[in-house]
Amino acid sequence: MTYNGVILTGMDDFYMPSYSIGPYRLRTIAKRHGYNVRVLDFIHVLAKELDNQRRRQSRTFNFIDLVEGSKLYKVLDKIVSPETRWIGISTTFLNTAIIDHLRDVLVKFREIKGYDFHLVLGGARVMYVDPHYAWKYRIMGYADNAFVEFLNHVNNRPSTLIFERDSCNSMVVDSNKNYKDIDMATLATEWLPEDYIKPTDSLPIEISRGCIFKCAFCYFPLNGKAKFDYFRVKEDMVKELQQNYEHWGTTTYLFLDDTYNDSREKLAFMDDVLKELDFKIRFYTYIKPELLVTWPETVQQLVEQGIQNAALGVESRNTETRKLIGKGMAFDKIDDACKEMYTLSNGTCSVTQNYIIGLPKEPITDFLETLQYCINTEHVTTWNINAMSIQRLGVGRNVYASIIDQNPKHFGYEDLGPAKSAPFLINWRNEHTNFYEAQEIKEMAIKESELHRRFGGWQTPIVRMVDFDVDKHLNKTLNKDIPWQDLRMKGVIRVHEYYDNILAE
Repeated sequence: MTYNGVILTGMDDFYMPSYSIGPYRLRTIAKRHGYNVRVLDFIHVLAKELDNQRRRQSRTFNFIDLVEGSKLYKVLDKIVSPETRWIGISTTFLNTAIIDHLRDVLVKFREIKGYDFHLVLGGARVMYVDPHYAWKYRIMGYADNAFVEFLNHVNNRPSTLIFERDSCNSMVVDSNKNYKDIDMATLATEWLPEDYIKPTDSLPIEISRGCIFKCAFCYFPLNGKAKFDYFRVKEDMVKELQQNYEHWGTTTYLFLDDTYNDSREKLAFMDDVLKELDFKIRFYTYIKPELLVTWPETVQQLVEQGIQNAALGVESRNTETRKLIGKGMAFDKIDDACKEMYTLSNGTCSVTQNYIIGLPKEPITDFLETLQYCINTEHVTTWNINAMSIQRLGVGRNVYASIIDQNPKHFGYEDLGPAKSAPFLINWRNEHTNFYEAQEIKEMAIKESELHRRFGGWQTPIVRMVDFDVDKHLNKTLNKDIPWQDLRMKGVIRVHEYYDNILAE
């Protein structure tokens, strides 16, 4: 088969396979409009190489150059043809160094073969990749909004593609700004035999898009949406889940939804969907912790639906801070709800709490107490820690802005100019700490946390994909005692099997 376009993607946190939905959704849209697009996943494993010594000591790596006879070359040579009009790289879960390397690999491959395909940059982190003359297109925001116009444009068909030029003359398409949001109601993501999915794999599925809330620190697009905007319909979801089970044996999902429990109606809708299935699923998703308190019956409901990890944006335990950032409910009530979820699940659900250092009105001593709370609390399986970042408005990379970004002074932040390590961020100071100290405390806290976190959270669906016995270790084994190195090597083997299958097609 010849392919009109190819998307390279991967998830660089681990040397294990894990799917992100964006490229597959774009492929689905392309197929509906008569274009064949191929997704090459886990590309980071082919793009970099770890030697045995480095595996033991760190995650440093060497890039693999494009050499005829290498697997990277063979795969590109197998999939790309003179009919390929474009090749895209997804930025969502790849670091910028790998993206730049893949860009150079594709330029070299194009020269060797004498092809004329265009290079396209897309995904959630486009703004963090430096402009370069090799990029013909840079697609910002939800690419599926503009994707049909892009496909028509790149194939010289009638199109009204809206774009601006950047400093390197790339055509920059802002999908969120210039295009109407797509109707998600019947847009299931179609998985194909060429994806080589196994029954142990965890697949992403989009339930709805955006968030009905608008926390002061959050700059995600589609914040403050109406309750039932960008929402699926029952028949379409049932069909997608059932087909995935019948074709691939899939029972584990990442529910992609900024706030899965944002309404009782949505949870009732999902009850109706799941009742139509002749199998049980388990899923991982983001939960608004305050709503577990507002609607206490939903705790049991989520457990019965099959939740295996609840990721909760707690952010702070300080009462005054929580009010300022839009998290008005007292922490102790949230804590009780988390404990209930953990207890009702009999340890089959992990609870992940997320925190931010440097929020308004929160002393560092409060955060350090929070760290000890996480370490000492049985029903908190794992936790994530970030340092407060404030974007500099008007700087090229920043596309969306939070409430705090728009008026830091109102929240007690003094702007000391650009941050040295990231000039698109503010070097801030408030009454308790500053940008650099928050970064240092974050690193200290992460290091300390690694000694105490238990196995659970977002790592769980990833290691299922290499046949790890999750149920044996979930909420029981310390994360540091999981055989991560062995699992990463199994992940490498799994990825090479995936590419061997492609080469054998």
